[in-house]
Amino acid sequence: IHFVVKSSCSVNNNNVSIICRYTPDVGWYEFNIANNGLYNIYYAEYREQGTKVRYNFIANGGSNKIRTGKETNAYVATCDGRTLTLEINGFEANSIDDNQYVLREGAVGVAVASFNVLPVNVEIDQITISEP
Repeated sequence: IHFVVKSSCSVNNNNVSIICRYTPDVGWYEFNIANNGLYNIYYAEYREQGTKVRYNFIANGGSNKIRTGKETNAYVATCDGRTLTLEINGFEANSIDDNQYVLREGAVGVAVASFNVLPVNVEIDQITISEP
């Protein structure tokens, strides 16, 4: 899955999340990009019969390519075989092979989250889903 999200927001305390290989009662890969310049890649797994989620760390880092404020960002998450790649505004932020969880298929999605600043307005201008 090759998932592109173009978005902009008005405050600098939120995440855009791209989800790939979501499988009910199993889990998914999640790429979280915060507009403060940091990102995380997780394997999220269901625990206790699908009622709780545990986030397992895969990778994290920072990027000075993340544009703040009302600027538009283009995030690309690619799940290709065992390789998970995150691109931010045309620059590769991280590419890692997952040899531990190895999710092979599933649905995709996008989410936004704010932390302690309200209101947060995030506009998603475009979502593109394609084969890598």
